[in-house]
Amino acid sequence: MSQQRTLRMDDRFDRFIDERAGSDDYETAEDVVRAGLRLLEEQEDEMKQLRIAFGEHAGPALSLEEVRQAIRDGEASGEAGPLDVDAMFEEIVAEAEARR
Repeated sequence: MSQQRTLRMDDRFDRFIDERAGSDDYETAEDVVRAGLRLLEEQEDEMKQLRIAFGEHAGPALSLEEVRQAIRDGEASGEAGPLDVDAMFEEIVAEAEARR
């Protein structure tokens, strides 16, 4: 069920909404606010899925932009070379033993 709300916004957001309402993309101020809320909902869902996927192994919480930047950095780092899983496993074991 739809509910009417009154929201106070600073001038910056008020101008932002006014500029977009009545444009080709948004008919009303409500359409602009709904679009913003949908984006926020999607962003929070993405972060929730990342937390579920990585669990406690995620380390300190990263913002969505930090995750996106890490992906961009990885993509920009170039083509991956051959992966030697055995050597990688040996390195992990050696590091774990060195910490003991």
